Order: sequence, then C-alpha cells, then structure tokens
Amino acid sequence: MNSISRKLFWLVGGAMLVLSVAGVAVLYRSEIAGIFDSIRSVRTELATPLEKTFSLPPPLRSQGSASDALLTPNGVIAETNRQRILYGVAELSENEILNAAALTKAKDILARQYFAHESPTGQNVQELVEGAGYEFLAVGENLALGNYEDDMVLVQAWMASPGHRENILSPLFSEIGVGVVRGTFEGETTWVAVQEFAKPSSACVWPDVSLKESIDGNVQELDRQEQELALRKQELDRMRAQHDPQYNQKAEEYNVLVAQYNQLFEHTQAMIAQYNMEVTEFNRCVSG
Repeated sequence: MNSISRKLFWLVGGAMLVLSVAGVAVLYRSEIAGIFDSIRSVRTELATPLEKTFSLPPPLRSQGSASDALLTPNGVIAETNRQRILYGVAELSENEILNAAALTKAKDILARQYFAHESPTGQNVQELVEGAGYEFLAVGENLALGNYEDDMVLVQAWMASPGHRENILSPLFSEIGVGVVRGTFEGETTWVAVQEFAKPSSACVWPDVSLKESIDGNVQELDRQEQELALRKQELDRMRAQHDPQYNQKAEEYNVLVAQYNQLFEHTQAMIAQYNMEVTEFNRCVSG
C-alpha cells in the first residue's frame, strides 16, 4: 500500500481569533501558531490494484504405455467442463488465442526436450500467453506428458493431482485453451498435453488511471504548499517579534494560503476515496 501522510491546517476552534485595533484586525501570535501547529494528523491509505496471478502446479508425467492413446483438444475441454459441472462450477469458454498458446507450448516441449512451465531460454507462461495476444488478470497452466488412454483418463489424472485439480475447478478462471501433440520425448513416443486457463483483463473494470495521476499531482502540490506555509510561518514569527508593520498583511496572505491548502487537501481526500473504491471493486473482481 502506498501511504500518503497529509496534514490538515485548521483554525483554532474552527474560527480565527482576532483583536481589533483602530479597525485593523491583528492576529495574536499564539493564534498564528495555532493555525500551523494545532494539526489534525490524517493518514490516508492509497489502495493498490492486485497484480496478475499465476497457478503453475508441477508438471504431471505418466509412465503408462497405452499404444492406442488418443488425445484431442475438444475432448480435453469437454472433460474439463464436465468436471466443473459435477462440482458446481461454471463451464469454461474455449478461447482460440489460448488454444494457440497451448499448442505452441506443447510443440516447444517436444522440440526442445524439456518438461517445465519455463522454457530453456527462460520464457514463462506470462510471456507465452501475452505473446500470443491474450491480456489476462490471472492464468493457470497444467502440463501432462505420457500415453494417457484418452481425454477422460488424462483429465482424471489431473484431477487426482491437487494443484492441477485446483486449476480445473477454480472459479477464478473463465476461459481455456488446450494443445495436445504426439511426438518423441527422450527417445519414446508419447503425448504432451497443455491446458491454459485464464481470466481476461476485460473481465474487470480497471481503476481510473487519470484519477490516480491527478491524485499524484495534487500530492506533489500539497507538499509544495506545506513547504511554503512552513517558510511563511517562520517569517511571521520573525515579523511579530520585530513588530514589523507589514505583519498583518503577511498574516492575511498566510491565512489565504491555509484556506487554499485545506480546500485542495479535502478535494484530494475525496479523489482518493473514489480511487480506493474503484480499486476495491477491481480487486474483488480479480479475486473471483
């Protein structure tokens, strides 16, 4: 969380105490001090949108040797949704971009002979999926290697593994892509199956970026005004001690700046409240 520590300048008792001398309002030195030193400390927490989430259970490898094994993307998706229906979870929508990413991953595993979520050159699932053109809030990847008899047997094997099961049944995900490829891995003919689960970035309303930029700008301006008020306060103290005839004029100018500061402060507080509400709704959506 980003903390913005802010001070609200206020007048003692809600009003400025003055002494009228020959029709001229003269502020007591104690009241000038009160404006600046009797401060209500306000700490506002600026909420932070959740970052993208990833679910990457350890790859599943089978030692089975079914010679007639046959896997299909459509069948794997159908069996996955059948499991979700059984457990009362909404079905996943097939996404062609995720299909392409999953197929790319499966082919790459066989081409470069590795079995992991990250490629030998360091490409991770985020780079894989975004590289295919899919923007997401959350993504999960299931990997399987082996001669699974059919789509149902493959999905059942994933369901028997806690991490893969969590991806299959997670209500966080709303879309899926599957890639299956038969080839040679470490000298044996086998199948590689990849599931890409995701929640698209379009599923949630993002916090207003321009509002956040305005808040940041206001905070910088408040910092600048605080510094100026501090310097003017020092000047007023000096002028009062020296009975400077310009004291009253400078005091009035100071109080005008205080009012401007307070107005900007309150406006910024309202903006932060609005932004935090947007972030809360966004985070609730992202969390599923």
